[in-house]
This record gives sequence, structure tokens and C-alpha cells, in this order.
Amino acid sequence: MLPPRSSASPARETLTEDGLPHCDHCNDLRSIRADVPVGHPDFGRLIPCPACGELALRQRRQQIYRSRRKRIQRYTQRAGRALRQTFENFDLRKAEGPCAIMIRKAQAAAQKFAQAPRGWLILYGTKGTGKSHLAAAIANHLETLPEATRPLVMFLTCPDLLDLLRSGYSVGDYEDLLYLCRTVDVLIVDDLGVERENDWTTEKLFQILNHRYQAELATVIVTNCRLEMLEPRIYDRLSDDDLCTRVEMLAPSYRQRQSAPNTFVQ
Repeated sequence: MLPPRSSASPARETLTEDGLPHCDHCNDLRSIRADVPVGHPDFGRLIPCPACGELALRQRRQQIYRSRRKRIQRYTQRAGRALRQTFENFDLRKAEGPCAIMIRKAQAAAQKFAQAPRGWLILYGTKGTGKSHLAAAIANHLETLPEATRPLVMFLTCPDLLDLLRSGYSVGDYEDLLYLCRTVDVLIVDDLGVERENDWTTEKLFQILNHRYQAELATVIVTNCRLEMLEPRIYDRLSDDDLCTRVEMLAPSYRQRQSAPNTFVQ
């Protein structure tokens, strides 16, 4: 009697040892030698396979994230009240007049980014205008997507991102954490500009953001600073009109308007 046929799908039957489908182009090596002439800077270098390399890189990011999930969650901004912040309960911060127009524009930009994360979204302006709420709403929306299409998201304040990297020195996985911050599908950095500046913090932030800028990876930046007051190289990247959507949010603090609702009507 013949054994029963396997119920596994054809796609599963063709998976290789690394969990990815067979690739004829690179014979499952996931990288190839750059096809460039002698003297070219990439001559002799291994580059990701154009057919399957992105799948392999995505898998590596996911493996690094899963193996360090508990530690990353100790630093994440997506905790506490941020877990409850959605687009549905964003109430325009009881803004009136020009404040409401400005905040609606930011809400629309955040929702557009959440629906199709691409490019950079920069929310900047005064404290208490709902910038962090909108950043949390983006992260929370992306976490509701089906697993097959859900992007890998990291949402941290700038100081916490730097502390996460520092933790890698003692644990011994600094390079993996830096790689993750540079290549994760969506990176959301809240409170850029409040970090204590020194040569190390300045260089790490530039390395991460510059890599994401060059690769045009989906990124959200939230800051209370005027953009021109940020580190000059970072400010230069945030000024790119082709990649970045910048939304300024200027209004009295939501908490101040709650405590004295008639004081700030415009």
C-alpha cells in the first residue's frame, strides 16, 4: 500500500534548510559575487542575491528581533498608555481654529503613513500637541495587520534607543542590535533631541538615521525641537522633500488646555 500523500502545501515542500524557498539564481547561498569589472569598488564583494536576498535579510531581522524580544520590550515606548493610543481615540486635543487645522493635518499624515509605511514622517513642534499619541497610533495600527504582511516595528524614545544599544556592549550583541535599528521595517523614534549629547550618541544616531535615509526605509521622527536645532547632518536628511513629510504642530499643551479650557481658545 502506498503511503498517504502529504497534506503539506507545495510551498512548504520546497523550503530549504534556512526556511526559504529554493533559489536557482544563487543556489540557496542568498548572496552572489558582484558582476562588475576589475577595479570597480564592488569587485569580488558578495552582495545580496537579487532574487532572494531581501527575503533572507528580512528573515535575519526577524530572528534577531525574536531572540531579543524581551530586552527590546524593556526599552520600547509601546507600553502603558501608549498601547491604548489609537487614531480612533485621538480627539484633536480640543484644539480650536488654526491649532485644529494643524493637528488634523498631522493626524491625516500619520494615518496615511500607517496605511502604507514608506518614506519618512517627521512630526515636530511644541509639547503636548499629540505627536507621541500619533506615533503610538501608527505602531498600534501596524501591530494589528495579519502576520504575513505585518512589518517589523520598533518604537522607542531616542534615549531608550541609545540605552538599548549600550546594553549590547555588556551582553555582547551590540552589532546585532545596531543592525536591527538600521534595517527594521519601520523605526519610530520619539523625543529626538532630548538625549544627552556626546560624540558617541551623536555618531550612533547619525549612523542609524543615515543608513535608513540611504536605503529609504520607513521611519517616523517625533521631536519637540525646531528642526534646524538638531545635529546638522540629521537636519540635512530631514530636509529632503522627496523622502520626508514634515508636519509642524504648534499649539498650547493639551494638558494646559484641559486644566484651563477657556484660556487658549483662538
